Amino acid sequence: MNNPFPFLRKKDQFFLALDIGTEAIKALIFRRNFNASDSRNKIIISGSSLQQLGETDVFNRSVFQKRPASEIFSEAIREACQNCAPQGLVKRRIAPVLVGLSADILKNRIICQSFERVKSKDKIKEREAVEIIRMISETAKKEVSKEFGRELGILPKDFNFINLEILEMRIDGYEVSALSGFSGKKLEFKILTTFIFKYYLEKIEEIIKELKLRDFRIISGIQNLPLALNDKKITGFFLDIGGEISQIILIKDGRLQGVGDFKSGGKIFSQRLSQVLGIRENEAEELKIKYSRNLLSEETRKKIRDFFYQDAKLWLGQLKNEMKKMPTQYLPFSAISLFGGGSQLPEIEDILEEENWEDPPILPSPGVKYILPKDFINIEDKTGRVNNPQYTPSLLICYAP
Repeated sequence: MNNPFPFLRKKDQFFLALDIGTEAIKALIFRRNFNASDSRNKIIISGSSLQQLGETDVFNRSVFQKRPASEIFSEAIREACQNCAPQGLVKRRIAPVLVGLSADILKNRIICQSFERVKSKDKIKEREAVEIIRMISETAKKEVSKEFGRELGILPKDFNFINLEILEMRIDGYEVSALSGFSGKKLEFKILTTFIFKYYLEKIEEIIKELKLRDFRIISGIQNLPLALNDKKITGFFLDIGGEISQIILIKDGRLQGVGDFKSGGKIFSQRLSQVLGIRENEAEELKIKYSRNLLSEETRKKIRDFFYQDAKLWLGQLKNEMKKMPTQYLPFSAISLFGGGSQLPEIEDILEEENWEDPPILPSPGVKYILPKDFINIEDKTGRVNNPQYTPSLLICYAP
C-alpha cells in the first residue's frame, strides 16, 4: 500500500488524531500554536474527515469484510489531508498519531486500593513513597485483570495497561498531593486504570503498520473534559453515546469520580429501521442520520419516531442499571451532558428529560444539554466541518499532553 500521508512543513508540528468508533472513523489533522504570552496552547484543526465503517468490523476477524479497515482508514486520512486548510501546509509527514477507541475496546475503570504502614509514626521518605506507589499499582492491575478476566474469560497476560493514574491519595483520612514528608498508618488511593485487550492492540498495531504511520499513542480523552471546558471545578454527569456502547463519566470538582459503560448506543436504532423497513443496515444508518438532522418529511419522521420510542426506553433502562453501580448519590447534577454520534437522536434527549430520576435518585431533577466542539476552549476549526457532538470525543484526544 502506498504511504497515505502527505507531507507538512518541518517547522510546524502536526498531529493526526484517529478516533475509531464502531460505526465511523474520524480523522483530524491539527497543530498546536505555542504562544509565549499565553500558557494555553491553541489547537488548530487544519483537516478533517468522517468515514462510515458500514459493514466493516475493525476488530472482528470472523466477519467478512467487503472493505478492509486499513482502506477506510487510509481514505479518512487522505480526505483530511485534501481539505487541509490552508492547502499550502500539505508537504511533510505527520507525527505523532493519537488514537482514540470506543469504550468497549479501550476500557477505563476507577479502582480503590489501601495500604497500611508498619512504622506509621515515621515520615514517608521518597524511596518508600515510590515503592508504595509501585505496589498499589501492581495490585490494581491484578484486581482489574481478575475482575474482567472472570467476566469475559480472558487471561491476565492478555491485558495491556495503557495508563494508571492516581486520582486521589489519603493518609489516615486526610487528602494529600504527595506521600513524601507525611506520617500515618492507613493510606488510601483512588486509581484510574486504562487498558486494552492484547488482541485489540495487535489489530491496531497491524493497521498502523500497514498504513506506514509512526509514533502512535493510544489516548483516553475522558480526563480532558475539565481542561477542554476550561473549568477546573466542573461537576457533572456526562454521557458519551457511541454506536454500540454508551459511556458514563462522573466528575466532581474537576476530578473523575466514576466511569462506566453499557452495551447500547445509536446502532440499535439503525438495526430497528433495518428490521421494520427490510433494508440493509448501511441504508438504515443513512436514514437515521437524515432523521437526526431533520432532513425528512414530517410524516416520515413521525413513523420513525414511533419505531424508536421503545428502543429509547430500553436504552434508558440500561443506563439506569449502570448508574446504580456508580457513586451518583454524591454528585448534584444540574444537567446531563451529552456528546458522541448517538446523542444526536432526538429520542435520547426526550427520554432523559421525561424521566423523573427517583431511582436512582438524582436531585435536583437535571436538564439535558450537549457538549459541542464550540464549547471547548482554544479550538480553532479551519475546516468549518467539526461542528457537531459526534466530533466531541475526537477533540478530547487532541488535548492529550
